[in-house]
Amino acid sequence: MGSLFRSGHITIWTDVDGVYSADPRKVPEAVCLPSLTYHEAWELSYFGANVLHPRTTLPAMKYNIPISIRNFFNLSAPGTQVLDIESEKGLTEGKVTIKGFATIDDVCLINIEGTGMVGVPGIASAVFSTVRDAGVNVIMISQASSEHSICFAVKTSEGDKAVAVLKKRFADSIAAGRVSAVDRMDHCCVLAAVGQGMVQRKGVAATMMGALAKANVNIKAIAQGSSEYNITVLIDQKDSERALRAVHSRFYLSDVPIGVGVVGPGLIGGTFIDQLKEQVRR
Repeated sequence: MGSLFRSGHITIWTDVDGVYSADPRKVPEAVCLPSLTYHEAWELSYFGANVLHPRTTLPAMKYNIPISIRNFFNLSAPGTQVLDIESEKGLTEGKVTIKGFATIDDVCLINIEGTGMVGVPGIASAVFSTVRDAGVNVIMISQASSEHSICFAVKTSEGDKAVAVLKKRFADSIAAGRVSAVDRMDHCCVLAAVGQGMVQRKGVAATMMGALAKANVNIKAIAQGSSEYNITVLIDQKDSERALRAVHSRFYLSDVPIGVGVVGPGLIGGTFIDQLKEQVRR
């Protein structure tokens, strides 16, 4: 409606303070984001941020109409603004790398592999056209450059259908040994990190993977588009909340309290204490 009338501003009233950096039910430390770009809002809504529908931002994006997400029951909360890239950069000064994290639970991984797939044109087309014709939605795709395997994630409820149609489509290749397996791995979860600040920023993926490794979370598949708006990993469902908290704390909880003891403060120790006192006054 707002785009139809070429409105100057669109406000969406809801029952939460805005878009959060993660699901506050899973991550109590999640913060309400002051601003997002249209692309970031679209990505987060696709991966489960229920405040926005994935298609909500498209008409506003077309005409660069700012969107505010406000809480009808907490009018004092500033909410979240959804803006174009340049306007949003003016608010954040480009300092925020990742805006939010989201998960899609209850998915399964379908893996197709075989030496006969290497260098053969049309394999990926055959796989995904078969899945499309069966009415199965693909959530994420990952393929190694060796072309030995293709794996993709679908909702668990559609896993049996996907495996059945693929085995039927590649029955001849399986019999001939060109395709060695069409497997399904259950009890998985998709974890996505979304942020415009990742574009051409070095070390973001390494930081995220390091946080998952320290939390003892195994990664089954990884996907990232060339737009660099998001990094998506597939993990065990049982690790979902632990992984979400681990990556969120790595990017959002930067203030770490430490204790410092000064024994026998002489000239150096006394100067150090005076500097601390001066910082407190500032």
